[in-house]
Amino acid sequence: LQKGNLKFSDITQWRRTVRENPGLLGFLGVTYASQTIQAVLQHGPLLAVGYFLGTRAAGVYRIADQLAKALSKLATLVTQAIYPEVNRQKHQAPEAEFQRLITRISLIVFGAGALIVLIALLVGRQVLELIGGPEFSQGAPLLLPLAIAASLTWRRLHSSRSFTLTGRRIGH
Repeated sequence: LQKGNLKFSDITQWRRTVRENPGLLGFLGVTYASQTIQAVLQHGPLLAVGYFLGTRAAGVYRIADQLAKALSKLATLVTQAIYPEVNRQKHQAPEAEFQRLITRISLIVFGAGALIVLIALLVGRQVLELIGGPEFSQGAPLLLPLAIAASLTWRRLHSSRSFTLTGRRIGH
């Protein structure tokens, strides 16, 4: 800090700052509420598992959840990668050809989601054991619903982009 720009004693002048900036408290309140809600949504399930089932179960849940979230991130990356090409096809290809492209992508996304669930079902226990050790293999039952949720994320991301490109509104 340069001398004269900001002094520690200025911190005690917070009332003046609030008075000079009428929307500041509202902005801070909304920001705080938003961050609190985000933290609860992000960490709430883990805290609930830890509270009701213990720290060991929370550790197992955490690893299974991280695997499922990695699959969801992969879905986001794939969607972002294909969107420009699909958008180009929307504007250059005939409507029937574009609809065939959307159908093919839908089948691929469905297959990828089914593959995620199948991998979780067949080798989920081994993957958890490889990552966390033998005591974490008991988290395999948790991995399956999380994998299903991740596969639905793939479908949701694709559907929202497809509806956007075709000019339809979701839910109407």
